[in-house]
Amino acid sequence: MSGSLLRLALVGWTGSAFAGEKRADTHYVVMCYDPTGTLVQAESVDAHAMEQGGKAHAIDLFNAHHPDWYCWPTLAGH
Repeated sequence: MSGSLLRLALVGWTGSAFAGEKRADTHYVVMCYDPTGTLVQAESVDAHAMEQGGKAHAIDLFNAHHPDWYCWPTLAGH
């Protein structure tokens, strides 16, 4: 592999390695119990989307239409 291709590969790899870093902004984490009872983190949601954008209602609708799942938002990153 040439030097420039190797550098490009390393830049791409390190960029993806940091994609999972913790968020520094105020956000909510949506936690769920799946049908087997396992606790899973479903998603991270911007605080604005949760508090003013109707995301909490969307979680309620998801719970109503998926009785084997139970999800709730938890404030994080404050």
